[in-house]
Amino acid sequence: MWSWHGKRYLGAAHGVAGILQIILSCPLDVLNPYISDVLNTIEWLVDCQDEEGNWPAKAPRHSQISGDESNELVQWCHGATGIVILLSTLLKMSSKKRQVFHAHTHLLNKAIASIHKGASLVYRHGFLRKGVGLCHGVGGSIYALLSVSDALALLQGDSDHRHNSKYYFQRAVHLAHLATSYEKLTENGKMGVPDRPGSLYEGVAGMCCAWGEIAHRIAGINAEGEHPAHTNTQSVPVASGFPGYDDLYEQSSEEM
Repeated sequence: MWSWHGKRYLGAAHGVAGILQIILSCPLDVLNPYISDVLNTIEWLVDCQDEEGNWPAKAPRHSQISGDESNELVQWCHGATGIVILLSTLLKMSSKKRQVFHAHTHLLNKAIASIHKGASLVYRHGFLRKGVGLCHGVGGSIYALLSVSDALALLQGDSDHRHNSKYYFQRAVHLAHLATSYEKLTENGKMGVPDRPGSLYEGVAGMCCAWGEIAHRIAGINAEGEHPAHTNTQSVPVASGFPGYDDLYEQSSEEM
C-alpha cells in the first residue's frame, strides 16, 4: 500500500486509485503479468466504498468502513470523483480486451454497481464550493461523469447501460452550465478562490478544458442522441478525458 506523508491515501491525487489508473494505461503486454494483483486491489478498493457511494480519504484499518465514519470529500483528489474514473477505465478496458477479463465478471458487476453509487454522489455533491478546477472543483466532477458515460456506452447486452450513459452525460452538461456562473458566485462569497485561480488543476484553465469537451461532444451528437465517441471505429479518439489522467487511455475500439 502506497504511503504519502505517513498516510495510506485512496484517492486519485496521492493514493492507490491514481496509481492503479496509470497502471491500467500501460500497454497490455506490460500489464498482463500483474493483472491479477491489479484487479484484486481494485476489488478491495470497491469494497471500501461506503453506503452513500463515497470513499474515505485514507485506507480503513479494517476491510469494512464503520458506519459512523464521515467521508465528506467528493473530489478528484480525495473521494468518489477520482475513483469512479478508475472504475470507468476498467470497464472500458473490459469491453475492448474481453479475452483478459472474461474470468472476472464478478468484479466487473461490482464495479458497475459501485460506479452508479459513486457517480450519483458526484452529481449531487459535485458543484463544489472550492472553485471550478479539476483537483477539488467542478471541472473534476464533470470529467468523472463524462468518464462514466463513456464506459457505460461501451457495455453490451443491456439497454439500460446506454440509457444511463446519456443520463450521466446530461448531468455533466448540467454541472458545466452551472459553472458558467462561477465569477458571480465567487463575488458573492458562495464559491472560494483557489490558491492558483488560473491554473489547470486548481483554477479556471481546467474548467475551460471541461467546457471545451462538453461543447465538442454536444456539437457531435447525432440524431439518435449519441456521440461518435461511443460508436467510433476509427483509430483517432473523438473524445478526451481528464487532462493528464484518463485522457491517456485511448477512447477508440482499436487494440493498444
